[in-house]
Amino acid sequence: MSLPRRSGPSANRDLRMLARAHGISCSYVDMWGRRRQVSDDTLMAVLQALRVPLERPEQAKVLLGDAEMDRAKALPKVIVAWDGVLPALRLSEPMAGRGLPGAVEGFVELEDGSRVEMLVQEERNLVVLQSTEPGLPAGMHRLYWSALGLEACATVISAPRRVSSLSNGKPSWGLFAPLYALSDSRQLGAGDLTCLRELGELTASHGGSFVATLPFLAGYTSSDGATPAGPYSPTSRMWWDEAYLDLDLLPELNADGQTLRGDAISSALFKPPPIGKSMGSAIGPPKALFPKGASLVDLAQIRSALQVPLHKAASLIETLGGKRWEDFSTFLSCHPDLERYGRFRAAVAAKGADRKQWPADWQRGDIQPGSVDPAIARLHCFAQFALDCQLRETASSLRGSDCGLFLDLPLGCRADGYDPWAYPFSFATGATIGAPPDDFFSQGQNWGLPPPHPLGEREAGYPVLTRCLDHSLRYCAALRIDHVMALQRLWWIPSGMEAKEGAYVSYSLEEQLAICSLQALRYNAALVGEDLGTVTPVLRRKLAAHGISGLEVAIFSIGSDPARSLKPSRDKVAYLDTHDTATFAGFLHGDDIAQREDLGLLDLPSASKQRLARVGAVERLLERMCATQASKDLDYLLETSYLQLLGGVLEELGRSKAAMVIVNIEDLWAERQPQNVPGSGPEHHNFSRRAAFSIEELADNHGAAKILDRLTASRATSLEPDD
Repeated sequence: MSLPRRSGPSANRDLRMLARAHGISCSYVDMWGRRRQVSDDTLMAVLQALRVPLERPEQAKVLLGDAEMDRAKALPKVIVAWDGVLPALRLSEPMAGRGLPGAVEGFVELEDGSRVEMLVQEERNLVVLQSTEPGLPAGMHRLYWSALGLEACATVISAPRRVSSLSNGKPSWGLFAPLYALSDSRQLGAGDLTCLRELGELTASHGGSFVATLPFLAGYTSSDGATPAGPYSPTSRMWWDEAYLDLDLLPELNADGQTLRGDAISSALFKPPPIGKSMGSAIGPPKALFPKGASLVDLAQIRSALQVPLHKAASLIETLGGKRWEDFSTFLSCHPDLERYGRFRAAVAAKGADRKQWPADWQRGDIQPGSVDPAIARLHCFAQFALDCQLRETASSLRGSDCGLFLDLPLGCRADGYDPWAYPFSFATGATIGAPPDDFFSQGQNWGLPPPHPLGEREAGYPVLTRCLDHSLRYCAALRIDHVMALQRLWWIPSGMEAKEGAYVSYSLEEQLAICSLQALRYNAALVGEDLGTVTPVLRRKLAAHGISGLEVAIFSIGSDPARSLKPSRDKVAYLDTHDTATFAGFLHGDDIAQREDLGLLDLPSASKQRLARVGAVERLLERMCATQASKDLDYLLETSYLQLLGGVLEELGRSKAAMVIVNIEDLWAERQPQNVPGSGPEHHNFSRRAAFSIEELADNHGAAKILDRLTASRATSLEPDD
């Protein structure tokens, strides 16, 4: 419902207390250190998005009493057992003295179906439950108790206190590239899982241990009627993107060595660069490395182009039978929700992504098998099976070369995607998530993603978080968790309000960290939290305590203090730059400053001031790294010294204690165009630009090889972490 708008901070004490009771911060400290109050309008709207039945501020007092009664319930909904140690559970005082401990019974049902009994005793007028076992096995268990006709249950997360370390504590490095941007000698126009394996093999050949990429999770086709979205707004975080399948590896289609993917994806899918805009390097090492002209990748069209061959393969797998059919049948039985996903995609193909146009039962999550095209549903089931097979083989092949996959879990899923439809109580409606104003975005950011509902997801036992982690961790050696602050709090923006009018909503950090640790244990994978920007000291301490690495971006340090050596700590993964920043060459030339000025994020005086500071920083960096005196012709100096400068910076990072150093492959040829310009529109072609050179061309470049070998040598001299 719409509410009359009021401005200014809240004057309603009960409303503020009710907001706090539901985990909403009534004020926050912005990045400039100023305390900001949240308005009544925002508090009301966020409470409604949290499904609190609040229509008028005057109702807050009654609802506050209800919230306090909920908090006084005898047993929490979720219990964390670190290293398997279940804490003693003290039931609320009203339970004591009403039949003594003999009336209370409890047990833990483990994942495997076995039971651990609970010992019940009275202690200081409280009924206390304790496990009869010294430690529970790792897993998601259920605790049940009953007393005097009352029954309750709770989710028990038994998780290791620390996750696996990156490369078992041995300093390492890896190459990064968006998967869509890769190409090889097959000239397919966009990367696939075979390209990912080839990049990993190139990494391993120079002594690297990881190949990193952006999320490649499910997305819509060009005919699904959905707005285009990048890798951080997937259709689902629980399923892979069929655009990255190597069709030539599907035995159902390729019995005689044909190149099917190239035939399926026509050259019409790839658009030339905009006239007058160079999509490649403007500076670089030898002239032979200059780009030949990159093109843009339209993943939605690629998915559409692959529908016909995938339909054929999905039809043939049962006809051909044999072990492949048996494996597919087993895959379906091991993923009971896959057929539901297939029917969801078939519904989207029939009615479009706007669920308001769907029949009522479909909107409620009930899509019966006979109500959608079974061939389309089967196509998507088969695609996930084929992707799983190829990704498993890729990971296995790379492990044989001592190289692991470093994958990326985005913050959320688009509102018209599968996850909010399949798990509606785990998501809130009436709000989106984003970020408050900062130096880069003076009006804040709205990412358009539906917020996880802290209570709905928690009471259900965290099904969405668990499934998303399980999916992404299955074949990777390390997982980057985007916007890791979401484990603690998220900026909610009520529908119809501006990004700056939001409020922070809290989540259970301990419980979500426990789930992350548990899922990482299942697959012996390391975790890395994207902790850039405004992150609380509490969160950073918690991440470090649980062995979860943070990030450090070198160009930020260079920009602020170029005279100081780069020394990221052992609990950091060191990047020279990221997909959301300028490339190293773009940073040196100040391209990011010009882009922010074009976007209206910097006025002319501020831009001029930053340019002057950047030139000074680059000159001091050249003097420190290359022993080169500042020149009036900085562009010429950068062109002739770029490889030396890049190698010096990477070597300095390599000698640090950082757990891992990540190298963007585009820095190896001085690419100036970023993969993403945050805050920009479609004119910047974000997350769609192909890399200027193929994997083979990169492998044959001696300058790039020397830089990577130099990095390997510097990592060997890196100080080992303290015992």
